[in-house]
Amino acid sequence: MSETTWPPRARRRRPLAVLTAVVTVPALMLAAVWWMTEQRADRGEPTPTTGETTVTPPRAVTPALSLRRVPTTLAVSGALGSFRFQLGAVSSALNTSSCLAVGAHDRRVVSEGSDRSLIPASTMKLLVAAVALDVMEPDRRFVTELRGDIADGVATGPVHLIGGGDPLLAVASYPPTQRHAPEPRTPVELLIERAVASGLTRITEGIVVHDDRYDDERFVPTWGDGIRGTEAGPVGALVINDGFVSGNPVKPSNPAIAAGVEVANLLRAAGVDVTGTVRTPDPADGVVVPDGVLASVESAPLSDVVSEMLTTSDNTTAEMMVKEIAVASGRPGTRIDGLVVVQETLDRWGLPLEGMTLVDGSGLDRGNRLTCDLVLELLQRDERIVALAPALAVAGETGTMTALLRDTPLAGRLLAKTGTLRGVRAFSGYLPAAGGVDLVYTLIVNGDEAASCGVSSCPQLEMLARALATYPGATPTPASLRPAAARSQG
Repeated sequence: MSETTWPPRARRRRPLAVLTAVVTVPALMLAAVWWMTEQRADRGEPTPTTGETTVTPPRAVTPALSLRRVPTTLAVSGALGSFRFQLGAVSSALNTSSCLAVGAHDRRVVSEGSDRSLIPASTMKLLVAAVALDVMEPDRRFVTELRGDIADGVATGPVHLIGGGDPLLAVASYPPTQRHAPEPRTPVELLIERAVASGLTRITEGIVVHDDRYDDERFVPTWGDGIRGTEAGPVGALVINDGFVSGNPVKPSNPAIAAGVEVANLLRAAGVDVTGTVRTPDPADGVVVPDGVLASVESAPLSDVVSEMLTTSDNTTAEMMVKEIAVASGRPGTRIDGLVVVQETLDRWGLPLEGMTLVDGSGLDRGNRLTCDLVLELLQRDERIVALAPALAVAGETGTMTALLRDTPLAGRLLAKTGTLRGVRAFSGYLPAAGGVDLVYTLIVNGDEAASCGVSSCPQLEMLARALATYPGATPTPASLRPAAARSQG
């Protein structure tokens, strides 16, 4: 299948004159108002009244044309100037195959190679997460069902296991075997308990598994052998334990069959007599899925599933989410259709797509390309901040950031989506700052320098973290820059 790439578009640049006007015009208008008030007071004229009460303004101490009369602009400019200086060392240390972009107060503070098209690794998951939360409701849940008809406890035909795209279906013993436990787990045991509670005691014609919600592409064709089945996949709409059967270290090629075997074993352990095979539907048999639902189990809300995907950098969840994005948008459940929806959504948001190439949703494919410009502008959108910030790993505490920045001032504060491939390290996210303003950052390092990053340390991240920690630093506050008369009035 061919990759999908958005064509370049001309970048929009604001002229310096616009920025100058934004600061100068309000300052001049404010100065004019104060000058007129001063003249009225000097001539003994009354100021505007409210009812019968005359309001006399305090005489200004600060000159009318002083820039101290625009305190917020000065405070922000001072903070950003100092902050920009601290970030300069980070920028100068990057190679020409890397990029850095940092924003604060809706401003771009620093851009170093931010329009370079680079391998993003798992930074790709930020795009998938943002679009998933746009095309689906955050409280949407994935449903897995067991269907069949029973008489006196015996299934009158095969029992059908219907996949609904839940990437976190697992038995209790599975998460502890993983480096980053897939949580919140959707308990398969609950499905079994409900099936038994329905009165089911015997299955004589086996279990038919259904994962036709998505296509049958189990792996991205361009993934290497070292990725398939280890880093991600096989992918389908019915997956339990990421495709493993308990007690078997080798994943079956069809994850739906593996899921059916797991359910059959659990039913037997719960006292249900199960005979017959686990199989996919055979169109030649004209198999009809019964309307009767013996049992069902729901996932956690989509917002929690997205959080698991970002915090632990779950590759299989990301690939399933891409296909679910396609289904939710009325398209076939394929990787390509899902990526088209991702691209179209980013374009609708007005984000800079030049230099972007999407091959998969997990970021495992080395053909993916993103720019720091795109990532930063995605993260700076207000609605994305609300949705994505709570879903990111926390420095020194959770997910892929558990061992990073653990003994620094940013432990427990810096939020990040990490990205790791051979020759690639990336970090993107937020740092809550004073006044409720989030600093937004993205750092993508390609090339040999990425090899210096390990599980518990990364020089580029640590340098960036030290710079981020200086904001807003010892810069003056807006209150301290107000005119003296205004300060005296509280």
